[in-house]
Amino acid sequence: MTQKNITRDWPADPANDELAKLAEELQGAAPALSDDAHARVAGLMQAEIERTQSRQRWRNAALGWSLAAAVLIAIGAYAALRDDTPAQVDRPRAAAPVEDRVTVAVGETARPIVTEPSLIRIDDYRGLFSD
Repeated sequence: MTQKNITRDWPADPANDELAKLAEELQGAAPALSDDAHARVAGLMQAEIERTQSRQRWRNAALGWSLAAAVLIAIGAYAALRDDTPAQVDRPRAAAPVEDRVTVAVGETARPIVTEPSLIRIDDYRGLFSD
């Protein structure tokens, strides 16, 4: 059996004896690692795991500090924007003098002058809108 056709003719049943025998042959054909090689691989794996955990700790710390800063900014903004004046206590207020007077004419107003013809003929349909 060649390396290219390694999966050809494999049975579909995982509990098949032929498949178990093939796995043993493949495992036996692979060279065994020495204890030093196992130790090197284990050391590299442990270093990578520690590096990943350290990076995750820094992310968690940065998230915590960011949330704390956001809360402090929100508290500071609230303190700066709130109204510090005490509530008004039944103090009589002086009436504000009226300084401007506007004359209003009561009655019918003049119809506006239309320079362009209307898109809708309002006069033809005025009966629809009268009381």
